[in-house]
Amino acid sequence: MADLAASDVTVTIEDHRRPPGQPSRIRAKVTFGDGNLTYPSGGVPLAKGKLGCPNRLISCTVSGTSAAGIVWDYDMTNEKLRAFVQGLTVSATSGTAVNYPLNETGIATASRGVALDNGTSAGTVLTGKLKEMVASTSKPAAQTIYLDVVGY
Repeated sequence: MADLAASDVTVTIEDHRRPPGQPSRIRAKVTFGDGNLTYPSGGVPLAKGKLGCPNRLISCTVSGTSAAGIVWDYDMTNEKLRAFVQGLTVSATSGTAVNYPLNETGIATASRGVALDNGTSAGTVLTGKLKEMVASTSKPAAQTIYLDVVGY
């Protein structure tokens, strides 16, 4: 399966203001995903130039969360949108707690099944911390997110 690429991301600048002597303030609508392309390692590529700031990005904040329960964050260093989903912590009978990310359909992405009835085979099941979406496996449905961008 193919990963989401930069060419699969559409950016629409909805508002662009540049007060004299100040950096640009931009509101961008970003759309991507179709449920077939997979989440790439490290995040969805999104260059700062597409956000209206080809020279320097001062800040980029994601407004709100997706309807699919995915929390998006912009990685300014690598110029990628990173996806975080709810984790599921399983305290196995061996005593070692493992934190599995749930995929976009709410299924634990583990090599074995996770029993939610606290059965002896799975140990205690708790809601865990947010985990990055699994690369090359998770297939995010169509996403529309908004970014508040400051830069030059």
